[in-house]
Amino acid sequence: MTPNEMRIAASTSKRSRRQYRILYIPYVFSPDRWCVMVLPNPMDDATRDRFRHVGQGSVRFRFEHSGGTHKAA
Repeated sequence: MTPNEMRIAASTSKRSRRQYRILYIPYVFSPDRWCVMVLPNPMDDATRDRFRHVGQGSVRFRFEHSGGTHKAA
């Protein structure tokens, strides 16, 4: 996530009328396997514990769902 995306996500987590979500598409180059997964706001207090910071440099998160572990940028 860029600093601007993190700022927007943090500001929407405090408002009830706006929502911030991430659309994650695994296997984007394999049309027979891809799907759209809606991830919650990683900056919201209620869903922050579902993500872990990984790597250095740009902000990357790791999340888990029933299909296994995935990395999202």
